[in-house]
Amino acid sequence: MTVLYNTGADKLADDTAVPLSHLLDLLNSSLAGLQTAVATASDAILNALYDEKRQTTITERIDGVQWHETYHTGQLKILRQASSENPPFP
Repeated sequence: MTVLYNTGADKLADDTAVPLSHLLDLLNSSLAGLQTAVATASDAILNALYDEKRQTTITERIDGVQWHETYHTGQLKILRQASSENPPFP
């Protein structure tokens, strides 16, 4: 599945696309696991290095992923406004 959804991947044919409902189930499952892991992680784990070369901690990586996802949320807002599904402020 990963190769199908990588940046720059070819357009999916209907028979190779994973149904949205299944993707949402996978997302919810992974988010539940992530929430549990972060809530139960010790400070030592959260402050441990994620990437030694860049000197990035696990907490910094989580912050980066969160920023990345909120960026895409903003993109969706713009697309909704462009489609007139959610018009901008009057």
